[in-house]
Amino acid sequence: MTGVSAALHTPYIWPHVWLILLPLLAALVSTGLNRSRTHFPALLPWGQGLLLLCWNALTLWLWLGGVEGGVNETTTRITFAPLVGPTLVWTLLTDGPALIMALLTTWIGTATLVHTGLRPDAASRPSAPAAFWPLAWLLMATLNLIWLGADLLTLYIGVEALGLLAVAMIGLNNTPGAVDAALRYLFATLLGSLAYLVGAGLLFGHYGTLELATLAGQVSANGATAAGFGLMLAGLALKAAVFPLHGWLPAAHASALLPVSVLHAALVIKASVFVMLRHWLAFGPAFADTALPLLVGALGAVAILWGSIMALQQTRLKLLIAWSTIAQTGYLLVGFPLLLQGDAALQQLVLQGILYQMVAHGLAKAALFMTAGHLVTATGSDRIDQLTGTGRHLPLTLLTLGLAGVSLMGMPPSAGFVAKWLLASGAIGSGQVIWLVVLLAGGLLSATYILRLLRQAFREGPEQDVFQHPSRVEKMTAFLLALMTLLLGLMAIPLLSLITLPGGGIAP
Repeated sequence: MTGVSAALHTPYIWPHVWLILLPLLAALVSTGLNRSRTHFPALLPWGQGLLLLCWNALTLWLWLGGVEGGVNETTTRITFAPLVGPTLVWTLLTDGPALIMALLTTWIGTATLVHTGLRPDAASRPSAPAAFWPLAWLLMATLNLIWLGADLLTLYIGVEALGLLAVAMIGLNNTPGAVDAALRYLFATLLGSLAYLVGAGLLFGHYGTLELATLAGQVSANGATAAGFGLMLAGLALKAAVFPLHGWLPAAHASALLPVSVLHAALVIKASVFVMLRHWLAFGPAFADTALPLLVGALGAVAILWGSIMALQQTRLKLLIAWSTIAQTGYLLVGFPLLLQGDAALQQLVLQGILYQMVAHGLAKAALFMTAGHLVTATGSDRIDQLTGTGRHLPLTLLTLGLAGVSLMGMPPSAGFVAKWLLASGAIGSGQVIWLVVLLAGGLLSATYILRLLRQAFREGPEQDVFQHPSRVEKMTAFLLALMTLLLGLMAIPLLSLITLPGGGIAP
């Protein structure tokens, strides 16, 4: 028999838990709707639409409450006390970063499902199998579990489940290339999970707790902490395709179905980096005087430069975007050493920059992958040299690509510019100008490969229209995501106001 108790510190905690429960319920409903689509075909799109509406309403309500009333960190502990064995505590933390990432998940998840057609037999997406919808909803539930997770066990379960779901979704394409990419990804994610589990076990054995908040108050720079923290960082870096552990990612993106690539690049990769950030805030100050911060920042800098250079050399559109993902992830790591420098105000700027970069890149990359799908559909090829003439026949698609590209470059007034400006401010304020140079170089390289795509698309080609046009819904969905990167650059304060450092700073 198992005793279950919950310590609820606010009457509003259950709406936050519903961020996890609602997508789980939607996965079950979606499975039932898929089975009944033969006899009741109208139920599937209407049911999916209703679920999306409820999910958006819940997330928007929580976000507006945080903006209007201020986000007070809320910790929920659900204790499982078996008769035999240790007591397990499931800890959820509702704070500004968790709400921001839950909001991003809702936006991109909704856009992806709408873009895919809300039904597996939609004429615009005949290649999306019925299994995609339940798997997508399970992916959203797992992502929200990760955003809210505040103990090592919960986070381990989250990143392990997320990796397995992502592998299954990449394998949906059912081609030899997709199966091979899925198997490589499976090996990488299992190896990363094993490293994380061993590291968490070392920390639990030394400190006797799995809660991040408790560990942050007790941590010291000893051998057990260094080994456990290092293993967890390495495992998460492998899952996030951080340079030089990125080898599995280009093939996975190139082989996956379009909606799978969108979710993976925009959200799945971010989850592992987000968990790294949670751990860095807890354990990083103990190692501020070691070479670890410089090493993490250097890996981020190399990822920015190497990923961008590799993107420039690609001849296939999806591979270019995949290498761009590796480069853009590097910006997040460059902010890690800056989090341990300067005063609390400077650290908060850097934290805001890291999280806003996640938002900006997520929206821009989702729009970019959708646009890539439109161009592949239009030309019948994913080769970049086949884009000639598309600018004349697909103006909205190319406008979407341009808007998303502006954010990736870090050009004003986009959300990408706000994120990189905050990171640059942290670099200048802490006197580490080398990171500013990396940010500027990365922006120039990003501009080079985005302008290369636009230049090819606007070249004069055949006079006749030989292109297959995507639907209006598909084009508008991608455009709205790209437009959001511009709007969030102009109206950054509501989101940035949710991000505050706990306890006045994290410096040792």
